[in-house]
Amino acid sequence: MSILNCPVCNKTLSLDEKSYKCSNNHCFDLSKFGVLNLSLNNKSSKKRHGDDKAMVIARKEFLEKGYYDPIKADVISLCKKHCKNAKSFIDAGCGEGYYTADVVSVLKPEEVYGVDLSKEALRYFKKRILGTLPIVASIFKMPFENASTDLVLSMFAPAAYDEFLRVLKKDGIFIKTKVLKNHLIELKQAVYDNPYYNDDEPDEIDGFEKIDEIITDYKTDILGDDIKKLFLMTPYYYKTSKTDQKKLDFIEKLNVNISVKTVVYKKV
Repeated sequence: MSILNCPVCNKTLSLDEKSYKCSNNHCFDLSKFGVLNLSLNNKSSKKRHGDDKAMVIARKEFLEKGYYDPIKADVISLCKKHCKNAKSFIDAGCGEGYYTADVVSVLKPEEVYGVDLSKEALRYFKKRILGTLPIVASIFKMPFENASTDLVLSMFAPAAYDEFLRVLKKDGIFIKTKVLKNHLIELKQAVYDNPYYNDDEPDEIDGFEKIDEIITDYKTDILGDDIKKLFLMTPYYYKTSKTDQKKLDFIEKLNVNISVKTVVYKKV
């Protein structure tokens, strides 16, 4: 049974050959890449919707070098501990599926959905994880039935807590990885005259009970072009002047602090 909702009328969407249709005859075709576009707000070509191709490729190539593998290992450890019986799984802000792929490999859920606004990222997601459905949609208005999934994952993405509560089943699990104060501070020091620390986001979330956490904290050498790729995959790249961006062109190695926390919540 489909857990997908029509973004126009909220009726259930069902697969009909290569399209998803609802009882009101709203129809959404799968792209040639196997991506389903259920976003109603990305018609303008003047606005950037999700990560663009340059950012997606930079993140993909950087992550595949293994710099963030310790983070992924800790996320997988928590999934094994708390989500081994999950049959449905939504990665909210999934990107190219770097973390999603290993979660799927370990948990083997029956249904896997990746939600992101970036069509570019979702194309890679589909190639990386066969048998999944990548969906172009906002995580703040996800096209899923109420209480329809066992697990929601949010890796470095904005968190739509009300939506996550809505789509999770009773006792469903929400896993969030967020940056800590010193994360990538050396990268900021290399770019900005007045580098800033990350905000300390509280762990408490209404409607959720915190049941576990892991802090992943280590330093690693980022080499050559990977330094620029790391900066390109951060949210502050497009807010930084070209002059400041070019400072990274002259750095061959940067020892960077990786400092994140992954928190496990249960819906209450």
